[in-house]
Amino acid sequence: MLLYGPPGVGKFEYCLTLVNLWLSKGERVIFITTERSPDEIKERASEYGIDLESREGDRFLFIDCYSWSIGKSYEKGFTIENPANINEISIVIEKATGQMEKPLRIVFDSLSPLFLHNPPEAMSKFFQVLNSRVKSEYGFILYTLQQGVHDPQIVNTLIYLVDGYLEMRFAEEEKLERMFRVHHMKGRTVDTSWKKFEIGDRGFEFLE
Repeated sequence: MLLYGPPGVGKFEYCLTLVNLWLSKGERVIFITTERSPDEIKERASEYGIDLESREGDRFLFIDCYSWSIGKSYEKGFTIENPANINEISIVIEKATGQMEKPLRIVFDSLSPLFLHNPPEAMSKFFQVLNSRVKSEYGFILYTLQQGVHDPQIVNTLIYLVDGYLEMRFAEEEKLERMFRVHHMKGRTVDTSWKKFEIGDRGFEFLE
């Protein structure tokens, strides 16, 4: 699945909500982060009442594609040292999934920074290969993508390659409102209407 929306709309908080839900059900989750360090993610999650710190281990781990940019590495999970080497990312994902029972959930937040280091053609191939591996071996993956920074053709290609497409946007009313919808889901009938949500003390919450 692909979640698309502008920066700051709430994609990250939505991901945290899903991770918390899955872990609460006893599922296994890998969080691939390119925009925040794992420590920052755990701190933000804690502010919303979500405990990730104590859950790291057999059922939850990070793949850190961010800390290299600040000259650090993450000791508890896996660290990507060169985001321009997408083969390295594929290898590390393989190692991480090898430590967990299948099926599992993967959150990839977000794809956008990798496009700064890799040509679109290479990213499209990486995306397609990873999707195939997820379907055949892993279980489920949710990608996030920043709106307004990618060529429309690239966005359309990514949408074509996933089974479900989710959107977030800001609505310009009397005050700025956040909206969410399921655009489509292959093989399923879904409600495609826009729903209001907010980012509050508990993170992501629908208002209707």
